[in-house]
Amino acid sequence: MLRDVRKILILSVFLLIFLIASPFSVISKEVIKDEETFIQKFSEALKIKDQARMKEVVRQGEAIVYKVVMSLADNGMEQKVYGEETDKYFKTAEIVAKVFGEEFGKEGLLELVKRYTGYTLEMCQERQRGGSLFKQGNSFYEKSKWQEALKAWTESLKIYKKIGDVVGESKCLGSIGNVYDDLGRYKEALEYYSQSLEISRRIGDVVGESKCITNIAIVYYHLGHYIEALE
Repeated sequence: MLRDVRKILILSVFLLIFLIASPFSVISKEVIKDEETFIQKFSEALKIKDQARMKEVVRQGEAIVYKVVMSLADNGMEQKVYGEETDKYFKTAEIVAKVFGEEFGKEGLLELVKRYTGYTLEMCQERQRGGSLFKQGNSFYEKSKWQEALKAWTESLKIYKKIGDVVGESKCLGSIGNVYDDLGRYKEALEYYSQSLEISRRIGDVVGESKCITNIAIVYYHLGHYIEALE
């Protein structure tokens, strides 16, 4: 509970600093906040091949682009497991990721989509197994069963690494970092959070990046490194 309170306080400080420092903080612009609206607007622009409009939609929905792309890719891999058509999911995900990369200079998301598109049936099934183990870890963690959570997430991490799923890797790394943080093993927590942060930045996961930065700040706070925590 105390850890959550500290996280909220630190995140609030970061948000305040960002709002004050950002040159865009006083500029009002339309923002797309939900996946359904994003996909609808992007699909409309894609249908008439309006490149300028597609870029505008991506800019307006920058914060959820990663979530949209991953949702499409997840659907594609799920359909592959069931032997259904996958093209409509992967192709749209690839186009969104490409526009995002061009607009923000982050090519990692497009590379990720291409990797998922090339997954075999066996790799998609392994990914599902990794996801099941990850959920088991979450269940153990919620019950404060640290060692069981670590075991489940470590096994999940191995599977994700084997199939080259960096999204799964990042989730596991961040979760393992949480356990080490709770156990007071801060240097180990910092190591795992940093690895997760590197992946999140590479693939354009804005939410994941924010969580990692907050967690790293909390670790520095625990270590008494207050200047680093604010940075």
